[in-house]
Amino acid sequence: MWLYRSGNYGRKFALYEYQPSRSSKHAKKFLECFHCFLQSDDYSEYNSVGNITRVGFLAHARRYYSDALKILTKESEIESTHTHRAIEYFREMFRLKSKWKDLSPQQRQEIRNIELKPVLEAYLS
Repeated sequence: MWLYRSGNYGRKFALYEYQPSRSSKHAKKFLECFHCFLQSDDYSEYNSVGNITRVGFLAHARRYYSDALKILTKESEIESTHTHRAIEYFREMFRLKSKWKDLSPQQRQEIRNIELKPVLEAYLS
């Protein structure tokens, strides 16, 4: 089952399309006339879909850090780990994002460059 959903602005839609396989040919066919962002999991079949810009989910990236924290022993000094610091960056990014949910896409883009970009850059460094 393939799911296609619009963003939060403009006309909203969700479309479920049954196909007999997970082959990228189905997404390619559906998206061939679109020039858009495609936010999806890391399923490699999307890499061959043209005319789109792939974007991921911060929540998916954070999951790996959360899983890593689960395997630490109780004696571990969790606060001193890179994993803990990464999760703190994600918390801050999600906190900021929740403040902007009612802004227009243009307003969100502007404020992301001011407030979110330094947090993301600190996480990546």
